[in-house]
Amino acid sequence: MLPEYNVVYAGHNLSDAEREVPLVLAGCSPPPATLHTQVGSNDFTIPPRAVITGGGYSEGRFQALYQACAKAGGAITVPFFRTDNQLTDQLAAMGQGPAHASPEYPAAVTARLKAKLREVGVAPETNPSGTAGKTYWF
Repeated sequence: MLPEYNVVYAGHNLSDAEREVPLVLAGCSPPPATLHTQVGSNDFTIPPRAVITGGGYSEGRFQALYQACAKAGGAITVPFFRTDNQLTDQLAAMGQGPAHASPEYPAAVTARLKAKLREVGVAPETNPSGTAGKTYWF
């Protein structure tokens, strides 16, 4: 995501992320040393601008995360971005993108995410209005 975007927190365990992300959004971030992951800067002095989930989130797990975030902060203040696994499969089947397990997949899905962030207006030096609480697929 660098250099355009600073990934502050990157959760890899769904259950832990479902507990930690709402705290981050509510401004009550746990001490970085106590987080289940040390990927990302863990610099919580800058308010989050988006929540991005990977392809491991089923609809139920995503809704659990979303509702936990709403409950923790009283309102959703950022947009959510979800990996579109069906799009990945379609692009791979048409020969227009890599399959999930391929070495090219991380770069391809990152490019899709960056394009969606720009499309929505979540870009460096911007403050998009009207995106809080919305969900976007990439």
